[in-house]
Amino acid sequence: MSCFAGGCGPWKKNGTVSYWEVIFKATSFADLLSRIDFINEIMDYDERVIQDLKDLQAQLAEEKSALEESKAALEEAKQELSSRKAGTAGAAGRGHCPDEEDPVAERCLPGYAGCAGSGRG
Repeated sequence: MSCFAGGCGPWKKNGTVSYWEVIFKATSFADLLSRIDFINEIMDYDERVIQDLKDLQAQLAEEKSALEESKAALEEAKQELSSRKAGTAGAAGRGHCPDEEDPVAERCLPGYAGCAGSGRG
């Protein structure tokens, strides 16, 4: 019966107990061997948990790095879009289409297919 199945006994229910204390409370040689085996099970389990935590920590660090790179790329794209938008808003009021009489032409950008008088619209 292992500790994980509830067989820890009274010496594990109330918190931490030293391995030496568990070993020295053995009542027979068979009990001593059983306790040593039990301690080895606990130590193996602890090592697996620690390794799992280290692996998870490394995975989280990689994911964080990838997210930070994504965020930086998105911020750069956002700034580029904002600067394009600002440039577009400034150009829209200056009437860059050849036909300044057309109300649609005042909103056009150079080379825009919908500009009246640009030869494309």
